[in-house]
Amino acid sequence: MVEFTLHEVLVASISQVMTKSNGKGILMVNDVAEEIVNETLYGDSIRLQQVLADFLLISVNYAATGGQLNVAASLTKDQLGQSVHLARLELRISHSGGGVPEALLNQMFGTDGDPSEEGISLFISRKLLKLMNGDVRPKGFSKKNVVQSVYYCLRGIEGQSCISLAIFVGVCFMMNAIMIPT
Repeated sequence: MVEFTLHEVLVASISQVMTKSNGKGILMVNDVAEEIVNETLYGDSIRLQQVLADFLLISVNYAATGGQLNVAASLTKDQLGQSVHLARLELRISHSGGGVPEALLNQMFGTDGDPSEEGISLFISRKLLKLMNGDVRPKGFSKKNVVQSVYYCLRGIEGQSCISLAIFVGVCFMMNAIMIPT
């Protein structure tokens, strides 16, 4: 576990999928507020980067050519002592397109008997999130593959699909990290 900022993780994760997104003409938009991006966190930044890059790649794969992919975040803090806080980080990835197929989501939760390579990747990412006290917790599917998180709800924007995780109009997931005051 190390000190890191979300900015470092976002830059590394987004750069891992830029070639594929540029090839599809997808505009990647970072909608994360400045104060969240620059917050000093203490946790497993490499694992978070791996999970975020995986969800970004899946989102790019299912986003419409020439579309847009947005990354947003929220951060809530619980004080543990005078100088240490527990942070709950929620990341949301939204994109234009038809959404991630329900069969692939089932593979992520281990409920489909014959997983694809993408399904195995999502399954592993979910397990990594659980190791970080986070999870992907969809509540249900709609016609546009919109999944609502048990923590927060994201509403599908017309022409977009959404999954809200507890770290798919893409993906939303949550994890806990310790914040170190600067």
